[in-house]
Amino acid sequence: MAQDVQYISFENGAPDLRLPADYTDDQVRDYLKSEKFQQQMYGNGYAYVYGLNPVNLIDKDNLNDNSIQAGAKSAMDTLKQIGAGALALVLMYLVMKINKLKL
Repeated sequence: MAQDVQYISFENGAPDLRLPADYTDDQVRDYLKSEKFQQQMYGNGYAYVYGLNPVNLIDKDNLNDNSIQAGAKSAMDTLKQIGAGALALVLMYLVMKINKLKL
């Protein structure tokens, strides 16, 4: 019989994490903070520290990053996400206005 599972996925293509479905939020957080999970991610070619996105170790652009470069890359990713969210909000507003005019 198959066991129910839950998946945690990362935005940058890192492998999904599969955990038992009955894990509580605290258990999930503890596992994500564990050295075991860091080693598991390292074995898959990703550097991982809790609270940060996994970094692909095979990508040449990531090999020589210092903390300032890594922070700048992370900030750019965040700004892209904020921009996409703002654009979606503006488009939703415009669609609502257009629909109101049609009535």
